[in-house]
Amino acid sequence: MSDLTRQPLSPSPHDEGPPNHVRSVSTSDIEEQAAQLRGWQQHYSQLSSGAFRGEFQELELHGLQLFFETTSSNLFQTGAIQKDTIAIGLPLAYKGEGYFCGEAMSDTSLHFFSGKDGFEYLSPESLIMSGIVIQTRDLLEQLTQREAEVVSALIERPQLVKVDAQRIASLRQFISSISQMAAHAPQALENEQLLHSLGQSIFNSFIDTIVTRIDRDAPRLNNAQRLKLIKDVRNIVVGSPDAPPGIQDICNALNVSRRTLQNCFQVGMSCTPLDFIKIVRLNGVRSMLRHSTTVSEAAAHWGFWHFGNFARDYRALFGKLPSEEHSQLQKLR
Repeated sequence: MSDLTRQPLSPSPHDEGPPNHVRSVSTSDIEEQAAQLRGWQQHYSQLSSGAFRGEFQELELHGLQLFFETTSSNLFQTGAIQKDTIAIGLPLAYKGEGYFCGEAMSDTSLHFFSGKDGFEYLSPESLIMSGIVIQTRDLLEQLTQREAEVVSALIERPQLVKVDAQRIASLRQFISSISQMAAHAPQALENEQLLHSLGQSIFNSFIDTIVTRIDRDAPRLNNAQRLKLIKDVRNIVVGSPDAPPGIQDICNALNVSRRTLQNCFQVGMSCTPLDFIKIVRLNGVRSMLRHSTTVSEAAAHWGFWHFGNFARDYRALFGKLPSEEHSQLQKLR
């Protein structure tokens, strides 16, 4: 199984020294905008009137290319991506209607295509599009055999893939927070350990959103089996605090399917496996705050790379900010 530690996709042959993991560009020309996605062959034609304004932001992580593209006008986009790669587009915001390879966009659809075929996209106005590009092999190796078969069928042609509304809303929130971090704190992305953790989190979030659409039967566990599985998952998380495991990592380690794991936590804990992993880590931070010099030290130990999201999640669970908790716990020492 790949652990996403390969070199970034489509590196520039002229790069020297440490890689620049974040790249941001503003444009006023559609051809300049079309050329921003490295490794892609694209052509844009403007359809709506008015001056064009575009922005582009790219993050190169371990084996994963994450991009954000903002375009002000209706465009007709044609192009293709590199062979043996898969692209998954996630619209974050737009006005009006858009059509991807003849299919109407919706708020619950991902744009799915591979290097096998080209694509056509009639994009709406004021579009903010995000997406990932990854090696086909890296994606398929993270899936069960059944899931890999379904995803392989999906990439036979470019198409929109309808997914669970709640899942895609959570994915949008998560991906948007990464764009904000890259814009306001790009220096954080020079940390190699953080880059690996971030890349894995992005990868897992997209995979989990995709595979929830796959309807598979799974054995129902009894109470004792559920409790044991929940305990085993907790032990895995606690055993590697600074590198939170992905869902497929847990499934492989415990020899269970994603659906079995999902059912176990929905019935036994009324939450998703990802929610449980986050709760275990947040509780780990809280325990560590009593002895840590700073909140950042405890957060980093438990693999929280985005301090704003961490503080929000901490307050949602415990009712106070981690800085407030730290101050109170220090007084009790």
